[in-house]
Amino acid sequence: MRVWRSPALFLSAVLAVPVIALTAAPASAASDCPPGPNNVCFYAEQNLKSFMQGTSALPRNCLNLTSGTARSAWNRSNYKLTVYEHADCIGHHQSTASHGKINRPTWRIAAYKLG
Repeated sequence: MRVWRSPALFLSAVLAVPVIALTAAPASAASDCPPGPNNVCFYAEQNLKSFMQGTSALPRNCLNLTSGTARSAWNRSNYKLTVYEHADCIGHHQSTASHGKINRPTWRIAAYKLG
């Protein structure tokens, strides 16, 4: 008894499964960075790519990134976020409102502060 009527039909059935598995949707930045009253996430590349570090911080405290420097940040907190070029919150800086995003094409983020 012959199940497959042609080799082409068999081959298309065998190849269909791997194609479906390869087209699964990539994880989103939102899944890496949940919202929270004090949550901030940092990414190695611009546009929230290459998740690096997620933190939860108290407002008005300067914190240095522990995973190196970042190119983008997503403020998931209820506070204003200010990012700094150098450790200890010195040098160039940029701020964003609650739930805003920051991209740094010219200098990297080394420290941040909420509030």
